[in-house]
Amino acid sequence: MEAHQPSLANPTALALVEESLQMLMRNGRYSRLLAEELASHLSGRRFSVHSIYDELSILENPNGRSTVTAPAEPFKHPPLRGLFKKHHAQARFIMANILNHWSEKRLRVLLASLPQDEHFANRLAHELTIGAYETKAARKRVTGEWIVFATHYERNYYLTLASHKEPDALIYERARRGLSEFSELSYFYPAR
Repeated sequence: MEAHQPSLANPTALALVEESLQMLMRNGRYSRLLAEELASHLSGRRFSVHSIYDELSILENPNGRSTVTAPAEPFKHPPLRGLFKKHHAQARFIMANILNHWSEKRLRVLLASLPQDEHFANRLAHELTIGAYETKAARKRVTGEWIVFATHYERNYYLTLASHKEPDALIYERARRGLSEFSELSYFYPAR
């Protein structure tokens, strides 16, 4: 994922994003930074903001519909420890999800399970691609990039978007910017 440099967000895109976020929020709050990042993705078409909205909707209403991504989980290591991440899936991550599914052992099991007949190649192609993705989706293990958020008294504070490839320090600095917008979270990351 590209470095997060929210443009001076297109005012129309920012207005559309903020309207959508306001409709999604039941109890949560979102940072201006997150709105700007989403507006940048909406106008630049780098990500489908709708799949991100879907994940935010699920975080806001966990008793509603489900998703193909893993549940939100806390970051385990400093400097992000104390924050949470939720994957959002995008079409551009399909190949990575398929590749991540296959280990040498899984491939051996698959090859041994397929009948060696005239349909072998078709079955193999299907299982290596569609079957792999369907399995990950059924197990709720589809991965992508992250929505980074904090929780406080059962309220989510959505701070920024992040990539697996970004250094934690860069994500941390953006998260701090988002946290600084909420006075009730001032204890979370005091100024250095």
